[in-house]
Amino acid sequence: MSAPGAAEVIRFGHAYPNPRSPETSDPIGLLCGLLMRTATIPPRQPSDGASVSKAERLLGLDDAHRPVYAYVGRLEPDLGSIGLIISRDWFVAAPHGVTRCDTGGLAGRKGGFACLSETEADEALVTLSFSAAEPWEKQLDAEVDSAHASWNSYLNGATPQSVDRLGNVRHRSVAHAENTGCLDPRLWIWEARSFAHVDGDHIEAVAITSESLKHLRRRWPKTAAFPARRLLAGSPDPTGIHHFAEAAVVRAFRGGTL
Repeated sequence: MSAPGAAEVIRFGHAYPNPRSPETSDPIGLLCGLLMRTATIPPRQPSDGASVSKAERLLGLDDAHRPVYAYVGRLEPDLGSIGLIISRDWFVAAPHGVTRCDTGGLAGRKGGFACLSETEADEALVTLSFSAAEPWEKQLDAEVDSAHASWNSYLNGATPQSVDRLGNVRHRSVAHAENTGCLDPRLWIWEARSFAHVDGDHIEAVAITSESLKHLRRRWPKTAAFPARRLLAGSPDPTGIHHFAEAAVVRAFRGGTL
């Protein structure tokens, strides 16, 4: 899954804490623990339990054996303000599979997927999913080449230039989303699932706001080296703080030395 000019494969993105999910009340403390290798991120309860549980059943999973989710090369701001850029080692340690879009959104017919019937959504979820053993990296390469302006465009979550290259279900969903104002990168950004917990050894970089970085520095033990090189802080502009879309974050997703 090598992007042009990349030294390594595309990395995975996991954002937390989801404001709609019963997660940690101390996200900075969790980040400290992750970077200090004293904490991990296990499977967590989803914010939309019904949709995610349905998607998992269709994928052969159950509530007692749930995976950790990440997007391939993408951090989704709606899922949290702290973004972890994680290595392929996390996925290959205990892989479940990959899907060409967000499985919970598809199963629940959320946003742009609302134009699908329940039967269409259920069938599409299975059709659009790959087991870990299938050559999904080649399929992603082919889709980026045919549908997106560039790898940077995909990594930034930009709308594909050729939505017809996404296939019928996702093409219809993007068109519906554009017409209804529900356009969301989760319609076309690929999802990965692994049974491995995310731990400090998996974290290649962290996308974080400058304010959160200040809190992290205050909480960091004075006896430990601060991992400044791996912390990619966003910068504000008149429209907000876009710390997931910074050029350094996109470069980190494309592999290579940070």
